[in-house]
Amino acid sequence: MSQNRRTTDCENSPKQCLLLILISLFLCGLIAFGLTYFIQKWIETENVETSGIPLKMDYIWPQNVKKIVDYVIENDMHVTNDDRAVLIKTELMRFNTSDVFYIMVYDNKGETESNSFYGNAEQYITSYNPGKSNIVIYRSHYWRSTTENAKDNIENEVKIICAEGLNKQPDYNDVPVKLSENLENSRFVGLMGKDLDVSIRSANSFGRVWGPGWWDSIDEVYPDSKKQTGKQFILISGFK
Repeated sequence: MSQNRRTTDCENSPKQCLLLILISLFLCGLIAFGLTYFIQKWIETENVETSGIPLKMDYIWPQNVKKIVDYVIENDMHVTNDDRAVLIKTELMRFNTSDVFYIMVYDNKGETESNSFYGNAEQYITSYNPGKSNIVIYRSHYWRSTTENAKDNIENEVKIICAEGLNKQPDYNDVPVKLSENLENSRFVGLMGKDLDVSIRSANSFGRVWGPGWWDSIDEVYPDSKKQTGKQFILISGFK
């Protein structure tokens, strides 16, 4: 004697069952991503709140920005370059300004051929500190008010340069000047050896976490063969 067996929804509709599984996996991934994001933000906040930095100033460029940089360096605040970049970022975001900032922190190893910068002198400052970290701050005046198309353009321009590679040469002091010719709305170009533990952070670049501008890794290549030498740089371009 046969018995009636109750069928499940999945047996009646395999496609519906598969859809439910995919939705469940998507929701799990979304929750995991959200937790990771908030944990990272909490860590950054903790770094700042426990730093004890006493500076509370008005936005005066470059004087008060230099004071923040000097304080971080002189007090050897935090352990890593990224910690220092996060701290400076948070202090810059306290300023009442529409300017958007790049914060670059990297090791000072006495190798001037591994870092060079070019741009509008009124829009960036540098701090070289032997035995510690070098810090460069760039400010963009128009990043937040420009079009999405202009933002896409500077991103694509940097990507094209990085795809071509960087010809090996004795030093790179003049390279940012030459590269700027292919960066239409750039007012700052920087090169830093990737082996210098480079950390780049943005401040006030809401909606475009890589702004104001774009940066990426670029391979050093032999001029004749275009084969990679094994050395990499970070190329960064700051929007006007």
